[in-house]
Amino acid sequence: QEMTAVMMETARKGMWKASPEQLADIAKLHTELVNKYKPACTGFVCDNQKLRDFIADKAEAQAAKDYKANIEKTREALTEKDGMVMKKEELSQNSDETITRVSNIVVGIVVLGAIIVIVALVRRRRKQ
Repeated sequence: QEMTAVMMETARKGMWKASPEQLADIAKLHTELVNKYKPACTGFVCDNQKLRDFIADKAEAQAAKDYKANIEKTREALTEKDGMVMKKEELSQNSDETITRVSNIVVGIVVLGAIIVIVALVRRRRKQ
């Protein structure tokens, strides 16, 4: 499960240009493993909503439905066992994009500031 999840995550993030047939085959294998042996619930298998949706999208409809149900059932059992109630996971692409944009702007400002300081120091040394 972990290996197929890592392969799918690599393709989802665009680091591997897999063909649609490869993605369908890996999604089929992954959903079969989860449905037959129950989810292992590692970081890739259960804790990544975007990846779970990506895998379900590439799998056959019934296998995807069973896959999602098995993962939810296992996640609920794990939270009940620990005596904790987890906050419902919500998929928000906008917040991820906003954070990335803000981070990029901050990095740009810091780099620009560093360049200005270096130029000022170089000019000062030349005058001396």
